[in-house]
Amino acid sequence: MLALLTTLFEIALLRKGPESIPRAPIVFLVTVAMWLIVDFVSVLINPGVGMRQVLTGLAISIPGLLLYAAIASWYGQPSRTLQMLTAVLGCGALLGFLLTIAFAILVRQPETGLLASILLLVVWSILLWAVLIEGHILSRTINQPRVFGVAIAFSLTIVQIYVSSIMSADATAVS
Repeated sequence: MLALLTTLFEIALLRKGPESIPRAPIVFLVTVAMWLIVDFVSVLINPGVGMRQVLTGLAISIPGLLLYAAIASWYGQPSRTLQMLTAVLGCGALLGFLLTIAFAILVRQPETGLLASILLLVVWSILLWAVLIEGHILSRTINQPRVFGVAIAFSLTIVQIYVSSIMSADATAVS
């Protein structure tokens, strides 16, 4: 487990690629579990996060993962798909844990103030770094320049944010 976390950390720092992760279904399942645990811990720690947000996140993330798998297949790298998805979910779990901590601190602070501003900057930095990591993972999987992978990851993130805002607006209208 420590070796997996170390590898994911190295991938998150853009030092390694998904090829460093073993191509094993059990490793994939462990990262899926890590990813889900972070989501559920977020629900427990942060009062503003509910199961609806977790389910919305899952509903938005799964098509994105399927798109990455389709891209890997399109570029003739279907054998690397499991490693790529493991890397994306594992790095997502690591960054999700950092975001959970940042939000937990943020919601307990006054809405204005230096600490709140710094934490918001940290949150946005983590989110932007996540896009860069996903682009790095995708580009290493399909043997394309990093800018290509980042462009795809950025485009997917924009679509996911848009869909999330629609789903949030619908949830507010129903409530």
